[in-house]
Amino acid sequence: MAEEQWCTGGELKDICKCHEDTTHFKFVSTDYIVPIPRCMTKFTKAISLDLQWNDIREIRNLDTLVNLEKLNLNYNNIKKINGLENLKNLNHLDLRGNDIKRIEGLENLDKLNFLAIDVDNRYSPLDVEGKFDHMKGLEELHLHTKAGGVLRSPVSFPRLEKLKRLNLKTYAMKIEGLENFPNLEELKIEGQYTDKMEGFRVINKIKKTRYAYHSKHAFDKEN
Repeated sequence: MAEEQWCTGGELKDICKCHEDTTHFKFVSTDYIVPIPRCMTKFTKAISLDLQWNDIREIRNLDTLVNLEKLNLNYNNIKKINGLENLKNLNHLDLRGNDIKRIEGLENLDKLNFLAIDVDNRYSPLDVEGKFDHMKGLEELHLHTKAGGVLRSPVSFPRLEKLKRLNLKTYAMKIEGLENFPNLEELKIEGQYTDKMEGFRVINKIKKTRYAYHSKHAFDKEN
Protein backbone atom coordinates (compact mmCIF):
# COMPACT_ATOMS: atom_id res chain seq x y z
CA MET A 1 0.00 0.00 0.00
CA ALA A 2 1.37 3.42 -1.00
CA GLU A 3 2.43 5.78 1.76
CA GLU A 4 -0.01 8.60 2.53
CA GLN A 5 1.10 12.07 1.56
CA TRP A 6 -0.93 15.09 2.68
CA CYS A 7 -1.13 18.58 1.22
CA THR A 8 -3.24 21.25 2.93
CA GLY A 9 -3.88 24.95 2.54
CA GLY A 10 -6.42 27.75 2.44
CA GLU A 11 -6.05 29.15 -1.07
CA LEU A 12 -7.28 26.71 -3.69
CA LYS A 13 -4.87 28.08 -6.27
CA ASP A 14 -1.99 26.85 -4.08
CA ILE A 15 -3.01 23.24 -4.67
CA CYS A 16 -0.79 23.36 -7.78
CA LYS A 17 2.24 23.49 -5.49
CA CYS A 18 1.51 20.05 -4.03
CA HIS A 19 3.73 17.11 -4.95
CA GLU A 20 2.44 14.90 -7.75
CA ASP A 21 2.43 11.87 -5.42
CA THR A 22 0.08 13.53 -2.93
CA THR A 23 -2.73 11.20 -1.87
CA HIS A 24 -4.79 13.41 0.48
CA PHE A 25 -5.76 17.03 -0.10
CA LYS A 26 -7.54 19.53 2.15
CA PHE A 27 -7.99 23.09 0.94
CA VAL A 28 -10.72 24.83 2.92
CA SER A 29 -11.44 28.54 2.77
CA THR A 30 -14.30 30.93 3.51
CA ASP A 31 -13.05 33.39 0.90
CA TYR A 32 -14.20 33.62 -2.69
CA ILE A 33 -11.64 31.55 -4.52
CA VAL A 34 -10.86 30.41 -8.06
CA PRO A 35 -12.40 27.32 -9.73
CA ILE A 36 -10.79 23.89 -9.45
CA PRO A 37 -7.49 24.52 -11.29
CA ARG A 38 -6.37 22.53 -14.32
CA CYS A 39 -3.26 21.34 -12.47
CA MET A 40 -5.56 19.06 -10.46
CA THR A 41 -5.43 16.56 -13.33
CA LYS A 42 -1.81 15.63 -12.50
CA PHE A 43 -2.67 14.21 -9.07
CA THR A 44 -3.57 10.75 -10.30
CA LYS A 45 -2.65 9.14 -6.98
CA ALA A 46 -5.17 11.20 -5.04
CA ILE A 47 -7.36 9.19 -2.64
CA SER A 48 -9.19 11.97 -0.80
CA LEU A 49 -10.00 15.53 -1.80
CA ASP A 50 -11.58 18.04 0.57
CA LEU A 51 -12.51 21.35 -1.10
CA GLN A 52 -15.36 22.48 1.14
CA TRP A 53 -16.12 26.15 1.77
CA ASN A 54 -14.68 27.41 -1.51
CA ASP A 55 -16.56 29.33 -4.17
CA ILE A 56 -16.50 26.45 -6.64
CA ARG A 57 -19.16 26.90 -9.33
CA GLU A 58 -18.44 23.83 -11.47
CA ILE A 59 -17.03 20.34 -10.95
CA ARG A 60 -14.17 20.03 -13.42
CA ASN A 61 -10.56 18.86 -13.85
CA LEU A 62 -11.15 15.73 -11.79
CA ASP A 63 -11.42 13.23 -14.67
CA THR A 64 -7.94 11.76 -14.15
CA LEU A 65 -8.40 11.15 -10.41
CA VAL A 66 -9.54 7.58 -10.99
CA ASN A 67 -8.22 6.39 -7.61
CA LEU A 68 -10.21 8.96 -5.66
CA GLU A 69 -12.29 7.42 -2.85
CA LYS A 70 -13.46 10.46 -0.87
CA LEU A 71 -14.67 13.78 -2.27
CA ASN A 72 -15.98 16.67 -0.15
CA LEU A 73 -17.40 19.57 -2.14
CA ASN A 74 -19.86 20.75 0.48
CA TYR A 75 -20.67 24.43 0.95
CA ASN A 76 -19.68 25.69 -2.46
CA ASN A 77 -21.84 27.16 -5.23
CA ILE A 78 -22.29 24.11 -7.46
CA LYS A 79 -25.52 24.00 -9.45
CA LYS A 80 -25.04 20.81 -11.48
CA ILE A 81 -23.51 17.40 -10.72
CA ASN A 82 -21.15 16.52 -13.54
CA GLY A 83 -17.53 15.62 -14.15
CA LEU A 84 -17.65 12.56 -11.88
CA GLU A 85 -18.06 9.92 -14.57
CA ASN A 86 -14.51 8.54 -14.25
CA LEU A 87 -14.43 8.45 -10.46
CA LYS A 88 -15.66 4.87 -10.23
CA ASN A 89 -13.77 4.15 -6.98
CA LEU A 90 -15.52 6.94 -5.12
CA ASN A 91 -17.16 5.69 -1.91
CA HIS A 92 -17.78 9.01 -0.11
CA LEU A 93 -19.41 12.03 -1.78
CA ASP A 94 -20.56 15.12 0.12
CA LEU A 95 -22.39 17.81 -1.85
CA ARG A 96 -24.31 19.48 0.96
CA GLY A 97 -24.68 23.25 1.01
CA ASN A 98 -24.69 23.76 -2.77
CA ASP A 99 -27.35 24.98 -5.22
CA ILE A 100 -27.86 21.70 -7.09
CA LYS A 101 -31.09 21.64 -9.09
CA ARG A 102 -31.50 17.92 -9.76
CA ILE A 103 -29.95 14.55 -8.97
CA GLU A 104 -27.88 13.49 -11.96
CA GLY A 105 -24.35 12.54 -12.94
CA LEU A 106 -24.09 9.74 -10.37
CA GLU A 107 -24.77 6.83 -12.70
CA ASN A 108 -21.19 5.45 -12.66
CA LEU A 109 -20.70 5.70 -8.90
CA ASP A 110 -21.55 2.12 -7.95
CA LYS A 111 -19.20 1.99 -4.94
CA LEU A 112 -20.67 4.84 -2.91
CA ASN A 113 -21.32 4.03 0.74
CA PHE A 114 -21.86 7.66 1.82
CA LEU A 115 -23.86 10.22 -0.15
CA ALA A 116 -25.06 13.65 0.98
CA ILE A 117 -26.89 16.11 -1.29
CA ASP A 118 -28.82 19.33 -0.78
CA VAL A 119 -31.12 20.12 -3.69
CA ASP A 120 -32.51 23.56 -4.48
CA ASN A 121 -35.73 22.63 -6.28
CA ARG A 122 -38.10 25.33 -5.11
CA TYR A 123 -39.76 25.62 -8.50
CA SER A 124 -40.34 21.98 -9.43
CA PRO A 125 -40.79 18.64 -7.59
CA LEU A 126 -37.67 16.51 -7.24
CA ASP A 127 -37.96 12.99 -8.61
CA VAL A 128 -35.68 10.44 -6.87
CA GLU A 129 -36.98 7.35 -8.67
CA GLY A 130 -34.14 5.32 -10.15
CA LYS A 131 -31.44 7.66 -8.83
CA PHE A 132 -30.01 5.30 -6.19
CA ASP A 133 -30.86 1.82 -7.50
CA HIS A 134 -27.27 1.04 -8.57
CA MET A 135 -25.76 2.04 -5.20
CA LYS A 136 -26.02 -1.40 -3.61
CA GLY A 137 -23.29 -0.66 -1.04
CA LEU A 138 -24.79 2.62 0.20
CA GLU A 139 -24.73 2.77 4.02
CA GLU A 140 -25.56 6.43 4.69
CA LEU A 141 -27.80 8.78 2.73
CA HIS A 142 -28.52 12.46 3.44
CA LEU A 143 -31.05 13.97 1.05
CA HIS A 144 -32.35 17.47 1.76
CA THR A 145 -34.50 19.81 -0.25
CA LYS A 146 -34.07 23.49 0.52
CA ALA A 147 -36.84 25.60 2.02
CA GLY A 148 -39.89 25.44 -0.21
CA GLY A 149 -38.56 22.48 -2.21
CA VAL A 150 -40.59 19.29 -2.44
CA LEU A 151 -39.97 15.68 -3.42
CA ARG A 152 -42.32 14.26 -5.99
CA SER A 153 -44.90 12.33 -3.96
CA PRO A 154 -45.05 9.50 -3.24
CA VAL A 155 -41.32 9.11 -2.55
CA SER A 156 -40.42 5.48 -3.18
CA PHE A 157 -36.95 4.13 -2.48
CA PRO A 158 -35.24 1.07 -4.02
CA ARG A 159 -33.97 -1.85 -1.97
CA LEU A 160 -30.73 -0.84 -0.31
CA GLU A 161 -29.88 -3.70 2.01
CA LYS A 162 -26.74 -2.11 3.47
CA LEU A 163 -28.27 1.27 4.30
CA LYS A 164 -27.85 2.01 8.03
CA ARG A 165 -28.47 5.76 8.27
CA LEU A 166 -31.09 7.81 6.43
CA ASN A 167 -31.47 11.56 6.87
CA LEU A 168 -34.33 12.86 4.76
CA LYS A 169 -35.61 16.41 4.68
CA THR A 170 -38.63 16.57 2.45
CA TYR A 171 -42.00 18.20 1.99
CA ALA A 172 -43.51 15.17 0.26
CA MET A 173 -46.93 14.06 1.45
CA LYS A 174 -46.14 10.35 1.36
CA ILE A 175 -42.96 8.30 1.81
CA GLU A 176 -42.96 4.63 0.93
CA GLY A 177 -40.39 1.88 0.58
CA LEU A 178 -38.85 2.05 4.04
CA GLU A 179 -39.18 -1.73 4.17
CA ASN A 180 -36.44 -1.77 1.53
CA PHE A 181 -33.91 -0.83 4.24
CA PRO A 182 -33.83 -4.02 6.37
CA ASN A 183 -30.62 -3.01 8.17
CA LEU A 184 -31.52 0.60 8.89
CA GLU A 185 -30.31 1.71 12.33
CA GLU A 186 -30.84 5.49 12.31
CA LEU A 187 -33.68 7.42 10.71
CA LYS A 188 -34.21 11.17 10.73
CA ILE A 189 -37.17 12.62 8.88
CA GLU A 190 -37.93 16.31 8.59
CA GLY A 191 -41.07 16.96 6.60
CA GLN A 192 -43.61 19.63 7.28
CA TYR A 193 -46.25 18.02 5.10
CA THR A 194 -45.30 14.35 5.38
CA ASP A 195 -48.57 12.67 6.30
CA LYS A 196 -47.89 8.99 5.74
CA MET A 197 -44.88 6.68 5.91
CA GLU A 198 -45.16 3.12 4.67
CA GLY A 199 -42.86 0.30 5.72
CA PHE A 200 -41.56 1.82 8.95
CA ARG A 201 -42.92 -0.85 11.27
CA VAL A 202 -41.08 -3.69 9.50
CA ILE A 203 -37.65 -2.23 10.26
CA ASN A 204 -36.48 -4.35 13.18
CA LYS A 205 -32.92 -3.13 13.65
CA ILE A 206 -33.65 0.56 13.99
CA LYS A 207 -32.04 2.03 17.14
CA LYS A 208 -32.53 5.77 16.75
CA THR A 209 -35.47 7.66 15.30
CA ARG A 210 -35.77 11.43 15.11
CA TYR A 211 -38.47 13.48 13.52
CA ALA A 212 -39.28 17.14 13.12
CA TYR A 213 -42.30 19.24 12.21
CA HIS A 214 -45.36 17.13 11.39
CA SER A 215 -43.52 13.89 10.64
CA LYS A 216 -44.49 12.62 14.09
CA HIS A 217 -48.01 12.03 12.80
CA ALA A 218 -46.67 9.85 10.01
CA PHE A 219 -44.81 7.68 12.54
CA ASP A 220 -47.85 7.45 14.77
CA LYS A 221 -50.00 6.04 11.99
CA GLU A 222 -47.74 3.02 11.59
CA ASN A 223 -46.91 2.39 15.26
